[in-house]
Amino acid sequence: MMKHFLSIVYLTCLLTSGFAQGSYNIYQVDDNSIKIDGVLNDTAWQDKEVSTSFIQTFPTDSLLAQRSTEVKMAFDQRNLYVAVRCYTRSDDYQVNTLIRDFSFPRTDAFAVFLSPRNDGTNALSFAVSPYGSQREGIVANGGLFGVTTAWDSKWNSAVQRDSLGWTAEMAIPFKNIRYDPRDTLWSINFARNDLQINERSTWSKVPVNFNVASVINYGQLLWKDPAPKTKANVNLIPYASAGLKLDYSDPSETEITNLSKVGLDAKIGVSQSLNLDVTINPDFSNVRVDQQVINLDRFSVFFPELRPFFTENSDLFSDFGFRRIRPFFSRNIGLSGGSPVNILGGLRLSGNVSDKTRIGLMTMQTEGTADERNLESENYTVAAFQQQVWNRSSIGAILVNKQAFDGARAIGGQRNTVAGLDFNLYSKNNYWRGEIFYHQSFEDGFEIDGGAQAVWLNYDDGKWQFAYNHEYVGSNYSAEVGFVP
Repeated sequence: MMKHFLSIVYLTCLLTSGFAQGSYNIYQVDDNSIKIDGVLNDTAWQDKEVSTSFIQTFPTDSLLAQRSTEVKMAFDQRNLYVAVRCYTRSDDYQVNTLIRDFSFPRTDAFAVFLSPRNDGTNALSFAVSPYGSQREGIVANGGLFGVTTAWDSKWNSAVQRDSLGWTAEMAIPFKNIRYDPRDTLWSINFARNDLQINERSTWSKVPVNFNVASVINYGQLLWKDPAPKTKANVNLIPYASAGLKLDYSDPSETEITNLSKVGLDAKIGVSQSLNLDVTINPDFSNVRVDQQVINLDRFSVFFPELRPFFTENSDLFSDFGFRRIRPFFSRNIGLSGGSPVNILGGLRLSGNVSDKTRIGLMTMQTEGTADERNLESENYTVAAFQQQVWNRSSIGAILVNKQAFDGARAIGGQRNTVAGLDFNLYSKNNYWRGEIFYHQSFEDGFEIDGGAQAVWLNYDDGKWQFAYNHEYVGSNYSAEVGFVP
């Protein structure tokens, strides 16, 4: 009996240690020593550490992945490199689209998750499919809701398919990552979706009740050589467009309207983790169009923000409240009654001021109209603050103000302000999750029944689940820059 008992204990310990969070040692290579072609034959890859032993996260989280995945990493002064080989038994890859920012759960794919600040809350994600499609996005709120793909970044990748499966190489520019070069420990995870066998696996174990992007389950990336020092990060994007307009459907219309515009977008790295965005007379004509939706109910449809000026650190501004009770929704800036309004310019400062403190400040100015709408010029100002508490939870405060102007004079009675507090709960083991908030709107002073409040609490340990939800929007609550269907 004792022998059987010892065998069981030994096997249990072996499985537990095998599924522990891993670590990867990364070293520097010579510049240009890695060619991004999807073929893993560069000399720089030959002696690099290999990460294997991926663990299932779906349909179960207690078994090793059925098919092997091998990952290597390296870096030079410009890029962070990732190489992967995904073994398969056939070339019948399940890929439902070749577009950028594909749906990871619906596609055979490999993804890398990076959290340079190692804060258990925020991260970046880069992914490729067997046919070379790219996907990148940001991870906020600890990865509870997965990856937000509205954020766009320029990076390089290449994929090759052969008799053993498929291989990929990724080059992620350091200038696209906010990090402190003095940090020698980042959080990292790799994920593979293999729909041929209906399996999702990760390098560092992610329990089945967690999202695959869950930051708290990342392993460690250990910098054995120091990461490159960050340089002055200033990107200027000027533009000029020309156009003329004449309404031929109206015979009395003979005046040609000049539609020419010039403008400038600038992205300035104030520090390793604080970014300043500047826009002057912006042009959003090249932004991706919204997915078409047939709305069969009486409520407005929520479309994500896709304009690049608003996407970096967007969660800091837009995640206050619940999905259907938002005090701030950036798509309201530049729109009036569904019609576009010209934006004159704006400033946006966002990022971390310490390991656990994030701030966001934004101001935007729109132009008045002389058409039948007769709209006043309006200023939009938003201030947001988020403080991480305990392990993964956070307390946040937001102030949103919209003010109409006649020239440089603020127009009395045409102001809308919303102020509020949010508390987000994420326990260390992810069993407890929740949010509570209260927001108050002001127009002509304090409004009775002018608040919005909600509580959401969820417990899920894989065996037992409990959920409570309460939402209330006062009859006088008005968030003109928010989203309240």
